[in-house]
Amino acid sequence: MIQVFYINLGRHSVRNSHIATALARLGIKGRRISAVDGRDLDPSFIDAFNTEHNPRYKMTPGEIGCFLSHLACWGEILKSGEKYALILEDDAVFGQSLPDFTGSLGWIPEDAGIVRIETDFSRAILAFKAEGRAFGRHLHRLIDGPKGTAGYVLSAAAIPRLLSLAEFHKLPIDEFLFNPAFPACRNTRIYQLVPALVIQHGAQNPSGDLTELSSSMTEERKDLDRFQQNYLLRKLTNPFDKLFKKIRKIHGIATKTEMQIKVPFQE
Repeated sequence: MIQVFYINLGRHSVRNSHIATALARLGIKGRRISAVDGRDLDPSFIDAFNTEHNPRYKMTPGEIGCFLSHLACWGEILKSGEKYALILEDDAVFGQSLPDFTGSLGWIPEDAGIVRIETDFSRAILAFKAEGRAFGRHLHRLIDGPKGTAGYVLSAAAIPRLLSLAEFHKLPIDEFLFNPAFPACRNTRIYQLVPALVIQHGAQNPSGDLTELSSSMTEERKDLDRFQQNYLLRKLTNPFDKLFKKIRKIHGIATKTEMQIKVPFQE
């Protein structure tokens, strides 16, 4: 069995009801982790958090709260003694086959630190060859691509290393985990479930309406250019970055070692 943890802000009672009810309908009892509310963080703490560790990457209060919330969840997983745990955010939408995956450990690759079971329909770079099958889906090694932390299985064995890295690399949690530019991603064996089993409410319903189940950081990210201090550098490097990605894509297809796909969602 895989214990399910879900992260929820105290002021988001509708979300708490949504995910607890959705899990209960599938016969799953989730354990709620109280999220850190970025709105309650002292401005001096936010300034210190941003300038001490990465002065060119200004995180929003919501991103800082989300980062700290996931770290708190990892700590609770270690305390629980579980070998693996499924972490969900409270705006996650998941398929009816979720109990198949939470009911056993046998589908998880032995070397997996993280199995990402979410999609946001953006392109992912995956290993061409699937390294496992699970209930009619495939497991590919994740190389680069989509972000988001609405649904992922985490190995307890990987947590101490991740927590140690988090002391020195404070970033939006999805960048921290899934961006190969940073060591947590490079040094952790990460798999992607295809088709995905989880999707964030906002990705499934991209109407632009900020409902109770939409990501609470959407508006923050619209209002803040987190890279404004690095604007010129981005302008100079973006063309080279795009060229590198094109070359990598062609090479991966030609050698059949990598592939780029928009990971679908399937209930």
